[in-house]
Amino acid sequence: FVDVLHTFTRGSPGRSIGIQKPVGHVDIYPNGGTFQPGCNIGEAIRVIAARGLGDVDQLVKCSHERSIHLFIDSLLNEENPSKAYRCNSKEAFEKGLCLSCRKNRCNNLGYEINKVRAKRSSKMYLKTRSQMPYKVFHYQV
Repeated sequence: FVDVLHTFTRGSPGRSIGIQKPVGHVDIYPNGGTFQPGCNIGEAIRVIAARGLGDVDQLVKCSHERSIHLFIDSLLNEENPSKAYRCNSKEAFEKGLCLSCRKNRCNNLGYEINKVRAKRSSKMYLKTRSQMPYKVFHYQV
C-alpha cells in the first residue's frame, strides 16, 4: 500500500521537484500540492534580491519538505489526525464540493491512514496551517 504526499508540484518537471501525477494507492495534495502556507514567496524574492540566487533553494525546500513535516505531525497528533478528502480536482475541493466522509471519501493523513485499496488511485485534498499542528477543520455550510 502506497500513500503519497504531493507538495511543490507545478505541472512540468523542469519547474518543480514534486510529482503532480498520482502514483500511489492514495495521493494526497496538501493545499493543492503547490506552495505551502508559511513558505512565503514574497519573502524569498526579497532575500534573493538582497543576497542573490544562493538562497533560492530555501523557497523550494520549504514547500517540498513540508511532506516530511506533515508526516511527523501525524505521529505527534495521532489522536486527532488531519483529514484529506477525495475530489476530482483542486478547484472542486476549493469550492467545498468534496467534504464528505461517506463511502471512503476521506482519509487520515500520515501514519494512521486507512489502507483502502481501489481500482484506481484516489486523489485527495486538504488545507493546512503554516506551522505544526497543521490540522485545520473543513466546514461546508
